[in-house]
Amino acid sequence: MTNSDLIDARSDGGVALRLSEGWQINHDPLQWIVCRGRNLRSGRKWQPLAYIGGRKSSLLRILAEYGAEITPEASAVLHSWPDTFRLWRSQRGAV
Repeated sequence: MTNSDLIDARSDGGVALRLSEGWQINHDPLQWIVCRGRNLRSGRKWQPLAYIGGRKSSLLRILAEYGAEITPEASAVLHSWPDTFRLWRSQRGAV
């Protein structure tokens, strides 16, 4: 998995970070959304498990509680994020 596979630069919503084959963090204008992938006959479906609109520490706690698999590359990107969703979003040019 390359860095370009990890991140979607859209600021209005979508995939914020691909953590591993079965985990990703999506986002909308209000929050990060922790999702787990499910394999279905029609393809992969991403199931939202948690919504975090506040601190990165809460996001990290939720990921640990769910036992999310995180690649070393994704972990480095995740730990480089600012401390809050609002700061993260403002760094991506969202209003």
